[in-house]
Amino acid sequence: MQQPAMPPGMPPGMPPGMPGAPGMPGPPGAPNPNPPIRTSGFWIFKKKWCTQCEQQLDKTWDACPFCAQIAMQAAAAPAKLQKLKTQALVLDPSGVAGVQLLGWLIPLQGPQKGELFTLQPVTTIGTTPECTVCLQDKFMSSKHAEIKAEHGMWILRDSGSTNGTYVNNRRVDRHELVDNDFIKFGSAMCKFKAL
Repeated sequence: MQQPAMPPGMPPGMPPGMPGAPGMPGPPGAPNPNPPIRTSGFWIFKKKWCTQCEQQLDKTWDACPFCAQIAMQAAAAPAKLQKLKTQALVLDPSGVAGVQLLGWLIPLQGPQKGELFTLQPVTTIGTTPECTVCLQDKFMSSKHAEIKAEHGMWILRDSGSTNGTYVNNRRVDRHELVDNDFIKFGSAMCKFKAL
């Protein structure tokens, strides 16, 4: 059986479209900032998926914000850290080395539906402009809750809110978040995403 002709400049054994192949963005091993989006299902059951990180995307997104942010951080990282296959080590304000966490909050309803809020090492959620994530919800307290990166995990704490904080329909004062948790602040439902 005859092998298909390889495009010029293609290394032997590398299928077309592989990262690092000619014509593909970025150096070998670098994440593609704009990978193709795969759609499954039809009509109201249609879902979008990133073909690189396999994260489910909001119906309104035409690109994967997770891969775009990771590619941006990989490009900014020192060359030595780019060779690593694990997460980059960073120093927190106290000078202690730790694992860099990536996390996002995505409102699932209301005027901010589909927006992507990138979590900081300490993220405050509420209705006042001083909060890191300011959500427009009349049942939410001015400083409703806090999400903090601690020991390689995202920890959610309620800040004594009037209507409470719920994770997967269970009221919590403190909770270790995992990818795809549903968080309700007042009546504002959000999805937590992490890599």
